[in-house]
Amino acid sequence: MSQLRALKALENGSGFAGAAASLGITVPSVWQQVRALEDDFKVRLVQVDGHQVRLTQAGQICVLLAKPLVQSFDHFRDQFFDMMSGKLNYIRIAAPNNVLVNELLEPIAQYRRTYPSVSLSLVDLPSNPSRNLMESGEVDLAIVGQLGLDFPSSLAVDHVADFPFMLVCTANHPLLKKQRIQVKDLVSYPVIMPSLGTNARTRAEETFVRSGVREKVRIAVETNTKELLLSYVQLDFGIAIAPISPRFLGNGSTRSLADNLQFRDLSSLFGVEHLVLLRRQDRHEPEHQRLFRETVLRFLSPAS
Repeated sequence: MSQLRALKALENGSGFAGAAASLGITVPSVWQQVRALEDDFKVRLVQVDGHQVRLTQAGQICVLLAKPLVQSFDHFRDQFFDMMSGKLNYIRIAAPNNVLVNELLEPIAQYRRTYPSVSLSLVDLPSNPSRNLMESGEVDLAIVGQLGLDFPSSLAVDHVADFPFMLVCTANHPLLKKQRIQVKDLVSYPVIMPSLGTNARTRAEETFVRSGVREKVRIAVETNTKELLLSYVQLDFGIAIAPISPRFLGNGSTRSLADNLQFRDLSSLFGVEHLVLLRRQDRHEPEHQRLFRETVLRFLSPAS
């Protein structure tokens, strides 16, 4: 494994010195490990031209095949130390605030009642930072909103639900008189928008740009919190455009806010946000994590 790791470290083009620094070993050690691998495979894996070191075609193929092996071994090592330290029954989960409050509260409560010996660690972050934490290995699962369902093969994906983009406005708003709302109609009013960097904001911006009305958009409030979004619509600060979960509207803490508002499905204009449960494909899924994932899917499936 150390020989494959040494070859993989040469991939970034920083030479033997850079590879040695990244691995915390000496330059001669990197050289010896790569040469031992070449002797074993009977093929040249690196080409040295002065101070330049590059992988040959055989070296590139070897690195491509080695990556999942190295990652799998690293995960094996992590699991070994988790078992040694008594942390095996431990799941780290990242999700946005709205998902933690509206979608995950019930399944998490049920899971803790059923499996009290498992420790759960929750991280409240927007969807894309949550996904980044999962991909870097800092959390085990990410339950996030995504605009598309095209994911790299390195990720295992459970498609949980679709949340339509909706217009939220006061009960007597002029837009409600229109039989068919168009994007150009929306920009006649101040807009309460999801925060910059969120999937919902990205989709809204793309739609406004595609319709040629982005310069006419007047943003009244930017927020990551759906409760704040509803509160300012109630104050008649403007209309809101955001993906809305049915569980959010049925939540006791937000039902009173929603009672005096109107919701119109705009998925024909803005599409939907997909709620997905993501984990890394290269990592073995422990039994207690699989049971948590199945609990979440059971609660959040459309039939539930």
